[in-house]
Amino acid sequence: MLNGELALRSWLVYSKSKGIVFCGPCRLFEKSLNKIQLVTEGYNDWKNANQRFNWHENSQEHKNSIITLKLRAQFDSFLADHIARFSNKGNGTTSYLSHGICDEFIQLITKKMKNTIIQELMKSKYFSISVDSTPDISHVDQLSFMVRYVQHNGEPIERFLCFTPNTGHKAEQLVDAILNILKVHNIDIANCRGQAYDNASNLSGIYTGLQARIKVLNPLAYFVPCAAHSLNLVGTSAAECCSDASSFFGLIQQLYNFFTASTHKWNILHDNMKQNSYTLKSLSITRWSTRADACRALNASWSEIINSLSLIKNNENEKCITRNEAKGLFKSLQSLETAFLTVFWTYVLEQFNITNKTLQGTAIDIGTASKLYTSLINLIRETRDRFDYFEEQAKTMFKIFTFYVVIDRIAGELEKRRQAYDFYYTKFIVLHKLISLSVSEIIEFANKLQECYKDDIEKAFSTEYSLTDVYPNIDIALRIYVCTPISNCTTKRSFSCLKRIKNYLRSTMGSEKRNSLAILNIEADLLSTLNCDDLIDAFAEEKMCVKMGDILITYGFQTIYLKFDLPNNKGQHLFESGHVKNVQELKLANGFSIISGHVIRQTSVTLTPWKVTLEIDNLRTVNHTDCECPAGAGGICKHICAVCQYINNEESSSKTDLPQQ
Repeated sequence: MLNGELALRSWLVYSKSKGIVFCGPCRLFEKSLNKIQLVTEGYNDWKNANQRFNWHENSQEHKNSIITLKLRAQFDSFLADHIARFSNKGNGTTSYLSHGICDEFIQLITKKMKNTIIQELMKSKYFSISVDSTPDISHVDQLSFMVRYVQHNGEPIERFLCFTPNTGHKAEQLVDAILNILKVHNIDIANCRGQAYDNASNLSGIYTGLQARIKVLNPLAYFVPCAAHSLNLVGTSAAECCSDASSFFGLIQQLYNFFTASTHKWNILHDNMKQNSYTLKSLSITRWSTRADACRALNASWSEIINSLSLIKNNENEKCITRNEAKGLFKSLQSLETAFLTVFWTYVLEQFNITNKTLQGTAIDIGTASKLYTSLINLIRETRDRFDYFEEQAKTMFKIFTFYVVIDRIAGELEKRRQAYDFYYTKFIVLHKLISLSVSEIIEFANKLQECYKDDIEKAFSTEYSLTDVYPNIDIALRIYVCTPISNCTTKRSFSCLKRIKNYLRSTMGSEKRNSLAILNIEADLLSTLNCDDLIDAFAEEKMCVKMGDILITYGFQTIYLKFDLPNNKGQHLFESGHVKNVQELKLANGFSIISGHVIRQTSVTLTPWKVTLEIDNLRTVNHTDCECPAGAGGICKHICAVCQYINNEESSSKTDLPQQ
């Protein structure tokens, strides 16, 4: 230290075999430091070691690594005990704390979750797909892929499967990417009954778009444009249909930019605001919910904003350009048109926002989306006759060239967008009107639906009036109907997860790990239902595989032969009382073996168990023994004897007659 004191650097790990040191925590957890010698290759420049160590231990990445395990251990007694017993024990000790083991567990959990999703989808049979793309932190375009299907309880569910990088934006490239994803997951596109994308031409084009190319492969995979995105397009079209409407939203953004340009102006606004009042909001090109918030804030804090502008424009201590800008904004807010549009757009966008949030849910179906659009159309058309409600003294010219133009544009756009949902909804309308329709009408609609899905629904469909086992065709029709998505909002939500996982500290993360972490985060509800015992068994099975010509054996041991006698049944009590744990044999490619195990101490079961190592030749003879206990270094201790007895008597002790594994 600078003051001459000595500080223990417990984070340094020394390799006896290589004569170098590593930063243990960073090597385990901080993959972003893959170019630092102290993390990757090890360090042995002892002349400059102190300077190098000082630099490293003060880096932010090193501090993050140190904190990671210690923080988790504070809330997990099992992890704290495991770290205390096995961390920094050197070669020959299995701790399961390395980043490689962590990655293996992540892959196992991901595999289990994907298998669960695929099994549910196969059981449901019918599904729909949804894709969307976004660039990540490293400017690589990532295609998010979602599936929607009906669960056994009849509820629809949307599941994330993967991100696919660099698929391209052309329709033919996207088709190839989707087909490859379906092939990898053994999903048959013939059972696809719906597609949901936004309204981009490469996706929604009726001739060469993605949806048209998918329909060539499967004509029953009907395209449903994202209802929430369509509603945003309606709002965009209405806001740009006349100069007054466009100028109004520009004014809102100018107000936000003016007050947020300096803390001084923001403090003036803040001092004039009432408690719990709305503050000014910025606009967003893609999120129309922000426009609703911005209009609400302007409407609710109208007088406070005008007072703040008045103070600034009349303050001679302010800069001339600031006073002039405040004067211009003040004049705009004093106009009748601005006041009217504030009240009008607040009312309209509130209704849009409520509808938009409802459309983003996964549980709603095509019928609900169509009804929401119809309700919004009726509301807007009623509003057309309520001009006096918004502003009794509005001028006729403003009423004709602004109010009616906006209202008519919204109604027309909504009507056009609703047609996409009505086209699909009319096929299944019989399921919604079983009570109101006559028997002959029900049969007519049912026959039309059966004709459309002749490979899925039998001709007896029109005579069925119940579900599942008794009337399976009705159940099939409902599953096809409910599995069709009305938006791709779930796909877009995966982008938020992508930004959290692949950030500037993890910009080089591989696609396999990125997909694994994404599915663990996005499908957290499914993750919480997994059986941990199954995952541990799967991990153990993978550990018992051939690796570089060596075989790891965990039970079913062959008999070993000793060059020494076990004096007076030494170690038998430890063996019979179950103190021998974690015995495993590493059978090398040359026929020799290394057996290791741990023996719990008789004097204190809470202390770290003694580790025992046996070296076996190709004739199964023990050539060398070693134990961590004081007696083990100089002779045949009871712990070595206990492990030998365990190996030769495993069948009787573990009650197993399984062959060697």
